[in-house]
Amino acid sequence: TDEPTRRSELHALRTAYESLEARVDGDLRAVSAEPHLLAQLRRIRAEMESAAEYANAIGLRDAGPVDRGEARWRLLSALECAFLLGQLVAVPTLAAVVHAREAEPEIESSGGASWLRIEPGWPVRDCDGVTVGLVQRVRGDRETGELAGIDVSSGIAAAIVAVPARAVASVDAGEVLLSVTAAGLRP
Repeated sequence: TDEPTRRSELHALRTAYESLEARVDGDLRAVSAEPHLLAQLRRIRAEMESAAEYANAIGLRDAGPVDRGEARWRLLSALECAFLLGQLVAVPTLAAVVHAREAEPEIESSGGASWLRIEPGWPVRDCDGVTVGLVQRVRGDRETGELAGIDVSSGIAAAIVAVPARAVASVDAGEVLLSVTAAGLRP
């Protein structure tokens, strides 16, 4: 884990994901289950696709070690979702276990929701309610639950602003609120 992610690792993870994705698609088409389980399967499938698409977007050929590491993490997340889908299709009663696991409390930021739920594209507002930009990347240690910060962009030609964890006041449903003003942030 201390070494940078190599391109060959990303290639192997993508190959594994593509193999599982094809099987998951076939298995999901054959499933006939109660509506609650089908909704859960669709949600997990969407999470799987989202993680894989994000990994492909940031893990391009010229990606640096940080981006390759993020792509690796996203591909592992997609593989985990594919594995979970396979388990739920094979043994639908596991859905209750998955539901109970998802209900466990997470490591919280100083606000309402966990920083682990922050997604790229979420709006970021300063302490005055002014929109600073959109989340581009979340940086932190998922093992310890420690947030390092978020990268925010206010537009295509604008520089990325690295917001430190101490400036994140709260994470609410679909947005990040800061404890500083937009003027207090530097690209």
